[in-house]
Amino acid sequence: MKNILYFFVFAALLASCDNEKKTLMAELDGIEAKHDSIEQIHESFASVHEALSKKHSELRAALDTMEEKDSMLLADISEHEVLLQQHSATLAAHDELIASHKEMVAGFSANTVEEMKAQLTQMKEAHDKITQEHGGLEEQHQMLMKEHEGMAAMLDSITQE
Repeated sequence: MKNILYFFVFAALLASCDNEKKTLMAELDGIEAKHDSIEQIHESFASVHEALSKKHSELRAALDTMEEKDSMLLADISEHEVLLQQHSATLAAHDELIASHKEMVAGFSANTVEEMKAQLTQMKEAHDKITQEHGGLEEQHQMLMKEHEGMAAMLDSITQE
């Protein structure tokens, strides 16, 4: 009689774990959809960053060829260089988080319920971090683009004199 009771308790535990795993797998599907969107946005930011870096290099080269350098332009170019280096580091960190996410997803179904919960929490935190940092990058990208236009116009006016 005891054995039958143990069997039913074990079967109930097994069924409850299965249901919880199904729920966690469904939650992963939602996180995956969000991840795909974040990854596309990230790729867009990387492209914009690459274009900004190229424009920065062109402005730097134009400034370097000038005999008399405008100190304000030099200061702005240096400030932009620091920002672009910070953006490169941020984007590289996002690349690592994205790669880590893909690794976690690959073996997700083989994990225990506790491991699944921990990984889902980790994924959500990574998504929140990337999303928040993308917001800051977007503002800075817009500012850099605007200032690059102003610098290019200033360099043009200086070289035409």
